[in-house]
Amino acid sequence: MNKVIVLLVLLVFVSIFAVMNADSVNVNFFFAKLDVSLALVIFISVLLGAIMAFVVSLLDRFKKYKQTDSLKKSLRECEQKVVELESTLKTKEEKHEIIQEQME
Repeated sequence: MNKVIVLLVLLVFVSIFAVMNADSVNVNFFFAKLDVSLALVIFISVLLGAIMAFVVSLLDRFKKYKQTDSLKKSLRECEQKVVELESTLKTKEEKHEIIQEQME
C-alpha cells in the first residue's frame, strides 16, 4: 500500500513538473528532428525509466527465485543426509548395546 501512495505522489509531482514545462522543444534523434512538447518528453522519459526499473526488478526476482530453488534443493539433500545419519547412528547404537550385553 505504501508503494502505491509513493508512486501516486511521484506521479503527481512529475505531472505538475511536466505541465509547468509545456513549452515546445526540438528533439534530435539519430535519424530525425522533432518539435514536441517538453511535457511529452518528460512523460516519455519517466515511462521509459519505469519500464527499465520494472525489467531490472523482474531480472532480480528471477535470480532470487533460482537461488531460492537451489537452496531448497540443497536443504532437501541435507535433510535426507540427516535421516540417513540418524538411521546409521541408531543401528550402531543397537550394535553397541548388543555388544555391551554380551560382555556382561
